[in-house]
Amino acid sequence: QIVLFNKAAEAMFGVSASAVLGQPVDQFIPQRFREAHHQAHREFAQDDHSARHMGVTREVVGLRASGEEFPAEVTISRVEMKGKGKTKRLFTVVLRDVSDRHQAQALLMKEQQFISAILNTTAALVVILDADWKIQRINQACQRIVRYSEDDLNGQFFSNLLVASGEDDSAVREFLSAHRQRQFPDVFECALVDKERHLRWIHWISTAIRDTAGQVEFVIVTGTDITDRKTAELKLQKEQEFISAVLDTTGALVVVLDEAGNIVRFNRACQELSGFSWEEVCGDSVWETLVPQEERSAVESVFNALWDGQASKTHVNHWVTKKKEKRLIAWTNTVMSDVGGNLPYVIATGLDITEQRKAEQALQESQERFNAFMDHTPTLAFLKDEKGCYLFVNHAFEEHMNLPFGGVLGKTDAQLFPADIAQTFQEHDREVLGRRKVLETEETTVDERSQVRYWLVLKFPVYERQGQVYLGGVALDITERKLANLALEENRNLLDRQQGELQALAAQLLTAQEEERRRISRELHDDVNQRLALVSLHVQSALQMMAKADPVRQTLSNVDRDLAKLSDDLRHLAAGYHPSILDDLGLEVAVRSLIAEVSQVKGLSIDMRAVNVPKGLSPNVATCLYRILQESLQNTLKHADASNVYIELLGNTTGITLSIRDDGTGFHLESRQPQGLGLVSMRERIRQVGGDFRLESQPGAGTMIAVWVPVGASSPS
Repeated sequence: QIVLFNKAAEAMFGVSASAVLGQPVDQFIPQRFREAHHQAHREFAQDDHSARHMGVTREVVGLRASGEEFPAEVTISRVEMKGKGKTKRLFTVVLRDVSDRHQAQALLMKEQQFISAILNTTAALVVILDADWKIQRINQACQRIVRYSEDDLNGQFFSNLLVASGEDDSAVREFLSAHRQRQFPDVFECALVDKERHLRWIHWISTAIRDTAGQVEFVIVTGTDITDRKTAELKLQKEQEFISAVLDTTGALVVVLDEAGNIVRFNRACQELSGFSWEEVCGDSVWETLVPQEERSAVESVFNALWDGQASKTHVNHWVTKKKEKRLIAWTNTVMSDVGGNLPYVIATGLDITEQRKAEQALQESQERFNAFMDHTPTLAFLKDEKGCYLFVNHAFEEHMNLPFGGVLGKTDAQLFPADIAQTFQEHDREVLGRRKVLETEETTVDERSQVRYWLVLKFPVYERQGQVYLGGVALDITERKLANLALEENRNLLDRQQGELQALAAQLLTAQEEERRRISRELHDDVNQRLALVSLHVQSALQMMAKADPVRQTLSNVDRDLAKLSDDLRHLAAGYHPSILDDLGLEVAVRSLIAEVSQVKGLSIDMRAVNVPKGLSPNVATCLYRILQESLQNTLKHADASNVYIELLGNTTGITLSIRDDGTGFHLESRQPQGLGLVSMRERIRQVGGDFRLESQPGAGTMIAVWVPVGASSPS
């Protein structure tokens, strides 16, 4: 309840103190805020504040007696009053009406929104700077031009956006100089660089805003994009400079004549060609000074007709130089008038075509020689455009292709040849034009007798200076050679087939031979030798039953000895046909057994080295290598006159190598290549298992045979 209500409160709420004393304070609080007010009041009353502590200033909404709401700042403090043995708490509420401040803030915000709307809708660039020319704000138009956001540039020096144009940087240099002296130019133009390093020309106007002491607080810079205007000005300037440069530096002759035919302009090209300086010809008649006597009347008539608008704007005539040389000039003429439409001028632009005419004449002579060459060469020649249309063919082309004279040009292969032949021609053409490379190939046509003709064709791209690409080609008739090659190829194929059949037959013979050897070896070992052993047992049994003095005993003993020797011979013979040790114990053991036997019987020194020889070689590979070693040792004993033989048997993951080298007489491979059945059978055996065979020999250096067989080989390749 209110116990004190001062005059300021009466004025603020529009009610007298007498009317509100003893009344609750709720009448000055809008209904929607009362509960929150009660809660805050209770919390403050219960809090352990000192007696004079002021609460936090808050902004609340008050309610006048008239029902008007208004903003107010409020501070509450608590006071304890003691008297008559009783303590009473009072709460002092201090209020301040802040309606005016709110109105000012709203007005200021509205003004700021208005200014922002102006800044962001104007097409002009607006930059707000501080006293140090650091960017504080840029409008949207400026952001669009520079392609930076306001955050990107905030705090950056304005000069960072300005660059020299590359041609005239005086404006930027003046601005930077003024900036260093803390001066602020009112108007200046310079180039601005955007985020993507593009240049934009801007016309700037700056205004400094100063405080009451005259110090600059900030600077407002507004700009107009004048890039198009600057570009147009620069373009115009460059065009003017270009025109002047063209007149003075171009190779074209430029002469300006007045109505009387007198020279009023004579560019540098004219001076260099004629040998006359501008001072020597200025104001002189062009046809009297430069045109030959025999052409003067004709040239003068051309210019008179020009002024009447009747003659052609182009003509050709000679000039006589200061050195009395004649030059042929092709002219293009234009009649011009002055600003008032009077006093016509003729601007004559000329090209010296003297050398061109000479070149044209030389080209014509060259073309005639070329045509004569093409018409008499037996080789077909042609030229096509990118669409496949014939631009040129020689007479040989028309005659050999059985085409009407003059009826080829402008047509394509599809119009001249059967579809299949034309398609082949076009595929080759596309390959040449696509890859831009020369193509040598064979093509076919059909002659008037429906016989196929074969052609060796060379096609190639032909380039023009303008970038146009054509297809050129020459063709040579190779029909006779082709037919001969086809016959030769057919004979070669027949020979290959026959050779294949012979190789197959040889393989069958070797296989049959090996099988027969194996069978004979088995028969000798398992049958004949066993029967001999049985006979030997019978003889030995008979010997045991005979008396030692029996005269037949010695004879039977001799028979038993002969039977034993015969058994050994049969065993050796069986091993020669097919050693069972090869099947039972493998290649390395069989090779060592063969070496031991040859060394013992023939007295030949043989060294052997075996490394990583596979245990599980296929029978074909093992037999192949064994037979080659066997045949090689026989050849060495028979022909080499050698004392020592060196054998290597080396295996690895891919194959196995056998080499046999002796220190015999050797021979020239070129002059005496051995062609016996032994070498033939060696090569055939190696071929069957897919291996390699190599023979090396030199007189006095011995002979070496080396073979390699893949470890997986088991059947003919």
